[in-house]
Amino acid sequence: MNRTILEDAAKLFDKTGHVFVATVNAEAMPHVTAAKMLELMGDCSVEITEWFCPVTVSNLQVNKSISIVVWDADSDMGYQILGNMEKLCDKAILNGYSPELDVGIPKPQVERRITICVDRVLDFSVAPHSDIEE
Repeated sequence: MNRTILEDAAKLFDKTGHVFVATVNAEAMPHVTAAKMLELMGDCSVEITEWFCPVTVSNLQVNKSISIVVWDADSDMGYQILGNMEKLCDKAILNGYSPELDVGIPKPQVERRITICVDRVLDFSVAPHSDIEE
């Protein structure tokens, strides 16, 4: 894993303000969500924080593999960060309960932080690109 490229991905996140997060369940069914916080941690770890939907959390319980994409559509420049979840912890819990808000499909009530041990960082774009790490 190239630390400089991981730092470049973090800088691009600072510009875009969001990342896409892909996980897979035990039956190999993929799921994609978005997050608004990415931080570099140590030499080869990142943390993402969000009010993740239950599917993301459930998938990570059975399959720790994760892909994070940070991409700037205007420049068609981005990175795919591949790794495994090291830790999943609660950061905040919704304070209080309002029955009027509990209509239809339930919304996430716990903000979580996922720590990922990064294995590889690849280029990501709409234009043709390689999926081999530099």
